[in-house]
Amino acid sequence: MTAFFIAVFIKGSILMAAAAAAVAVMSRASAATRHFIWTLTIVGLLALPVIATMLPTWPIAVPIASSVTDTAIDVAQRAHVAPTIGASIYTRAPVARVDEDANAFLDSRLPWPLLLGAIYVVGALVLFARLVRQWSAARLVVDETTAISDRNWIRALDDCAARIGVTRSVALRRSGIHLVPMTRGTMVPSIVIPSDADAWDEDRRRAVLLHELAHIARRDCLTQILSAIACAAYWFHPGVWYVARRLRIERELACDDRVLAAGAQADEYAGHLLELAYSWSGRRAPALVVGMASFDKLEGRMRAVLDPARNRTVPSRRMWLAGATLGAGLLLPFAAMTMTTASADQPPSQAPGATANAAEQPIGSQDNVAGTWELRPSRTRNSVLLRIGAGRFSWNGELSARDVERLLSKPMPDANGPVRVSISREAGSLEIDGTLTNRIGSGTFRFVPSETFIAGLTRRGFSRPSAQQLFALAQNEIGFEFIDELAGQKYERPDIENLVRAGHHGVGTDFLREMGRAGYRVGTLDALIRFRDHGVDPEFVRGLRALGVSDLSADDLVRFRDHGVDPDYVSGMRQAGYRSAARDLVSARDHGVDPEYLAVLRNLGYSPVSLDEAIRARDHGLDRDYLRDMRDAGYKLTLPDLIKARDHGVTPDYIVAMAVLGYKEVPIESLIRMRDHGVTPEYVGEVQKRGIKNPSIDEIIRLRDRGDSPYERKLGQWNYHVDRLLAEIERALDRLLQ
Repeated sequence: MTAFFIAVFIKGSILMAAAAAAVAVMSRASAATRHFIWTLTIVGLLALPVIATMLPTWPIAVPIASSVTDTAIDVAQRAHVAPTIGASIYTRAPVARVDEDANAFLDSRLPWPLLLGAIYVVGALVLFARLVRQWSAARLVVDETTAISDRNWIRALDDCAARIGVTRSVALRRSGIHLVPMTRGTMVPSIVIPSDADAWDEDRRRAVLLHELAHIARRDCLTQILSAIACAAYWFHPGVWYVARRLRIERELACDDRVLAAGAQADEYAGHLLELAYSWSGRRAPALVVGMASFDKLEGRMRAVLDPARNRTVPSRRMWLAGATLGAGLLLPFAAMTMTTASADQPPSQAPGATANAAEQPIGSQDNVAGTWELRPSRTRNSVLLRIGAGRFSWNGELSARDVERLLSKPMPDANGPVRVSISREAGSLEIDGTLTNRIGSGTFRFVPSETFIAGLTRRGFSRPSAQQLFALAQNEIGFEFIDELAGQKYERPDIENLVRAGHHGVGTDFLREMGRAGYRVGTLDALIRFRDHGVDPEFVRGLRALGVSDLSADDLVRFRDHGVDPDYVSGMRQAGYRSAARDLVSARDHGVDPEYLAVLRNLGYSPVSLDEAIRARDHGLDRDYLRDMRDAGYKLTLPDLIKARDHGVTPDYIVAMAVLGYKEVPIESLIRMRDHGVTPEYVGEVQKRGIKNPSIDEIIRLRDRGDSPYERKLGQWNYHVDRLLAEIERALDRLLQ
């Protein structure tokens, strides 16, 4: 089942990438043509898993080097140790290694395929439930409307339907609320217009009806539903969300093209789009209906509408049929296709004079580590390329020529002929045999375990190791010195595999001793490996201790390292006057409070500041520019007041813009009130253009709260002048009474 989902994921990715490439190539095609390509992509994504389960598989052999495939199998299943010559010549060559014990532990505790499958099912169910809820919401909107019987509307609908080419019956309904004109339904479509649509002139009515009828003619409600289903089924794939977005954009452009093709004037239609988009700003239609105007890509739509050279052709039925047939012809074999691997490698060549017995031995077994090696010149000067093969494992790397010469005890140009080298380690010796000519060589190698070392391990309570385990210990120079140091520091005795893991993770005798001298004898080798993996080394511990931070637990040390609380950070915080607890330093670092930010606060006069106040200021966006600009604007506020202003959207730009309009030196609380009520510089400019000069803060807020329709504007102006008259009468009465 996991393989099936992976295959669908890969094939879906290829399908979406092919569609994107086709659209890019056809960039000069019409929006309707591009929308057709994206629609075929959505249909293909939905049909792909169904077809893959119904059709017989079509296996295709892909030639892949056996060393590559065998390495993948070996690392994933057997976790063999890499027999790298680089280690045997005193260099640390990188070795691919998977911790077999850790994987077995995780596999026993966490069934990853089942867990990932559960995550996918939960995500899909949530999105499908959301889809059902959106469908119900769209249906509820239509159910709460009333049918329109006005002859003018019906006449305009019939005329526009004839111009667009819609022959089906379309219901025209009026909503009781102020919403975006929308279309819903695939079999029995309905057009819903807002409650105030009767106030539109004839041109706007026809522009809206033409656009919504274009959606019906193109069956955009159906493609919208299919797109939503594909997003729910492939929710984990970012490509499907991109396809759905492009589908929405091209849908609106194609409808605009169809309206213009029906005879609408481009400049008038663009004006209607712009005014309707602003009129319905902030209002959104339900997800499964298609609406006319929104701010999404409005500029692009306006440019497309006003472009006289734009391609506005509509794909014919023959083109639809040809495209669907071609898509099905490509999708069916593609869905049935499965890829298998075929080995394309030849066995490594044996050099003349190489030991035949070593080559005939079983390579890479548990009780025998042997294989072949090849040496080639590298493009990098003073280095060589080394390839090692041992059974199912293959390794390629670059080595220093000096290390090879040190191993051979002669310069490489002089090393022509047979090569036979033995390298001894405590766990065993590496026997290298072959030939070398002009820096090119090949041959065999074999690891010979040390029976003395094996006997010493068993005396210390370890089980008998395999040849592979011994080779890994020799490779990483893990011997009795390391084992006895563990016992001397009272560590829990590890097993052989843990010793191998320690070597692969860089935990050696020196690291063990230095961490012990630093006061961290953590009891288990796993904890020491965790230190090494997270970058907690003796230098890090000594740096913290020099600053007086010496009481950290092992978990605290790892947390410090992971969160970037290093000696430099601690030192900077100390110099800034913050000698906080370990947990507080980690929290400050996570929230972006560092010595540089504290210096900004101090230079601007915010000192002393507690660490909690600094964290709160940083979280609320009080950066250097905001603090400085607010001070330059004349507002020397406390940090809590600045946080409040920032949260309510009072920025230096807002203050400057309002000052230009006459609102200078306004208290910060009044600016916050104005911002909360939606009083923007643009709105104040519009009010002043209407002839209302210098309204007070309370007056401009009341005007904003009363609304912004033409009727409400006149009512607001009348209320404004009445308020001013009443205020003048009140002041006159006060003078008389005095």
